[in-house]
Amino acid sequence: SIGARRMAMLSLRPAVVDFIDRIAYRPGREMQLESIDIEVGASLSGKTMAEAHHDYGITVLAMRTKDGELLTNPPDDQPIKDGDRLIIIGTKKKLAELDKAIEVEGGKK
Repeated sequence: SIGARRMAMLSLRPAVVDFIDRIAYRPGREMQLESIDIEVGASLSGKTMAEAHHDYGITVLAMRTKDGELLTNPPDDQPIKDGDRLIIIGTKKKLAELDKAIEVEGGKK
């Protein structure tokens, strides 16, 4: 269960749990993790990780390419392509802005 894992992490890696709690629950700047599928024509398709960060204020933690390759901490010059799945972190505000941009451009999350 999630509670049991959290308790284990707290006892084994208290500094990690403290760090995650601090970034995730800062008032006014709560961070969220999201999974996003890159559909054909999505606004992120064709951008690099650096461009995604600059344009939308998100950080890509991991990427599963259309071919099934898993990349953790993908490099800044890694291109985002149709069919990729991204695990991203950002503030609620930035993720909402990204959602809106995707809707406006006809893509889907």
